[in-house]
Amino acid sequence: MTDVMKSFDASSDFKRYLESKETVDDRALDVTTMVALGEAVAEFKGPTLRVLEVGCGVGNMLPRLLRRGILEGAFDIDYTAIDIQDKLFEAARFRVERWAEELGFKFECGSNEHEFVLNGNGRTLTMRLTVSSL
Repeated sequence: MTDVMKSFDASSDFKRYLESKETVDDRALDVTTMVALGEAVAEFKGPTLRVLEVGCGVGNMLPRLLRRGILEGAFDIDYTAIDIQDKLFEAARFRVERWAEELGFKFECGSNEHEFVLNGNGRTLTMRLTVSSL
């Protein structure tokens, strides 16, 4: 854990920090990497695309990928998001529920409090939030 992360109270300050920097992150993402990811996903032919996000924070990356069309395709998505701070998951759940509706998905709780199932646009997206320090 970095000194910056240690200086935040995970239950409030760090969540607000992560939520507020979303637009900064949007501008900082490498376009070449995003294009390459989109091309790789476009070639995917399986029934379920499995995605692993390390350092998910409050869950900003998945809606970003969906809004940009990077995860478009005729397949379901099994999305595992890992972070070392499980206190961020409450904010992630709230955000997932909010953007799911915006993007045309029906939000449902999965088999536990950190699993969400989104149905819409002819496919199912399962998101699991997992605590790990790898």
